[in-house]
Amino acid sequence: GVSYSLSADSLSLALVALVGWSLFAFGGAYWWTTPPIMAGAALLTFAVKPRVGARPHRAVDAGLIACLALTALQLVPLPFAVRAVVSPAASTTDQLLLVGSAADTSFRPLSLDPGATACALAMGLALVLVFWSARQVLERGGLRLVGRGVCLSGLALTAIALVQRVETPHLIYGFWAPITRTS
Repeated sequence: GVSYSLSADSLSLALVALVGWSLFAFGGAYWWTTPPIMAGAALLTFAVKPRVGARPHRAVDAGLIACLALTALQLVPLPFAVRAVVSPAASTTDQLLLVGSAADTSFRPLSLDPGATACALAMGLALVLVFWSARQVLERGGLRLVGRGVCLSGLALTAIALVQRVETPHLIYGFWAPITRTS
């Protein structure tokens, strides 16, 4: 079979494009900006094939995996008795914050908002994948290209922000209302 390998420069440019997108797309603050970040993370990881758990990065990688696993565990439905032991205030919190949970003894996850927790887990996984891929790309010699690309992206966004602030101070890029308004 034919084997194709992307050059270090190609992978560096892909990393810059992904970082640039997340910078220009408000860091995933809007829901519609996160699927491209997640897809880009998956594609970059597939292309780079980062080594996870190898020396000298074993402890950092284990910590990242543990963070993702602990977040995922919050989504596992637990019986009432187990949930009461793991989180003694869960029942009281549920009664105060969730409608219709006064006598709820069913299986429930620890998370108060499982949908938001699942989204955060998916975004966290994407960020960890980008981290592992970036580490691999930078170890292969892409530091200058990635550094320059990220700096130029930041410079371009700064120029856009300065013009935008003068022209439309309460909108992003001149037409998007921010999630929270500031003065």
